[in-house]
Amino acid sequence: MCDLHSDSDDIPSDIEDAARNAVCLLIPEKSKAAYDLVYEKFEKWRKEKKVKHVNAKVPLAYFEDKNLKASTLWTHYSMLKTELSLKKLVT
Repeated sequence: MCDLHSDSDDIPSDIEDAARNAVCLLIPEKSKAAYDLVYEKFEKWRKEKKVKHVNAKVPLAYFEDKNLKASTLWTHYSMLKTELSLKKLVT
């Protein structure tokens, strides 16, 4: 089951189910572990730095001190952005 939660009781369950299914399709199953790893590393860094709220600047600061090739950096940024959209911004 894919992660998607709602704090609102006014969304019909069929809409909740459709949204959950859509989230499942956004990240292919074979890539899910890689996405989760990038997200977990970011969350660990965020907690160490005591960052409470995530905005567009926070991932940029996170990647600032990473010694990654440009292509790897872009891939990880894209993966993290997707995970943040799904886990933090979708409520």
